[in-house]
Amino acid sequence: ASELKSLAELPNFPTTISRDALLRYLALGYVPDPLSIFPGIRKLEPGHRLAWTAGETTESTYWRPTRRPIHDITEAEAVTELRRQLEDAVSCHLESEVPLGAFLSGGVDSSTVVAQMARLMSRPVKTFAIGFDSETHNEAPDARRVAEALNTEHTELIVLPEADGLIDELLLGFDEPFADSSALPTFLVSQLARQHVTVSLSGDGGDELFAGYSRYDAALKVPQPGAFAQAVAHGVASRLPFGAYGRNYLLNVARTRRGQYASTVALPLPVDEGGVVRADVMQRELSLDALMGAWFESAGGADFPAQMMQVDMQSYLPGDILTKVDRMSMRVSLEARVPLLDHHFVEFALSLPSRFKLRDGTGKWIFRKAIEGLV
Repeated sequence: ASELKSLAELPNFPTTISRDALLRYLALGYVPDPLSIFPGIRKLEPGHRLAWTAGETTESTYWRPTRRPIHDITEAEAVTELRRQLEDAVSCHLESEVPLGAFLSGGVDSSTVVAQMARLMSRPVKTFAIGFDSETHNEAPDARRVAEALNTEHTELIVLPEADGLIDELLLGFDEPFADSSALPTFLVSQLARQHVTVSLSGDGGDELFAGYSRYDAALKVPQPGAFAQAVAHGVASRLPFGAYGRNYLLNVARTRRGQYASTVALPLPVDEGGVVRADVMQRELSLDALMGAWFESAGGADFPAQMMQVDMQSYLPGDILTKVDRMSMRVSLEARVPLLDHHFVEFALSLPSRFKLRDGTGKWIFRKAIEGLV
């Protein structure tokens, strides 16, 4: 089935909660594949197929976002090829026999997708944006400026406080715990778009491919002391009371580099680190240092910026971002497409060196160069 609620109709559906899934949810804010919140029910991992033959099932991998660096490519060559790949990715996602539009936040990624659509389509692009009645949390003006510059047919909705009445509707779309509050505006923008189109393109994926998150640069600036200094930092932090100034900083210094990065995308679980899980139910392997261990191991010997992006590609992107967009758009029967995650585009993006993506504290460096004159 594509949703847990379908399996819930089975007479032997498990009604208990998976402790492993619950602990990971408390850390990450979502239940990562292949786990589900129910024991004995698994999610098929991205890029995998499940075959059933005469009562037997087999699982295999048909594709994974593998990094094969191109070491001798110049910046100029990378920009030229990136422009070509971008046009191809958007072009193939425009094939449709039904009305088609795009989500537009005003950010780099969604603006790029819409700009490319405007170049390729013979009619104005239908764009949709959500805004908030708050100067500090409102992207609608940015989206409006992009829409005006690209001459799109733009529709926006300002979300009012009573929107929290939609929580029950959102819960029906996920079937298991999910803690990303942006699911609410995602549902509302999907609902808005569905009034006009059947398919909507989204700019998701650009941050993971091109180091767009500020946490990538921040993680590189955290001190990396030796083992002895780490032990001292942990010892001092554990003796400080909760809320004491510097306690969280010392706990983070005491972690490995991987653990330090995990702390930017996950919450600590043990009570003595500020989490909510008692020692008698805590699993040793779920410390922040080890929480993303398997994902980091799969990133191989890449430099650390590339490792962080690869980890996000395998965890946060499918577990949170794509789950959110898929469930909320499908809740209103809208098909959401993500051209920046076209597999050819992903493979090329992963082949580019990190110095092209993160430069002088600025992410998406090569992507920004490639869209000059487009956005």
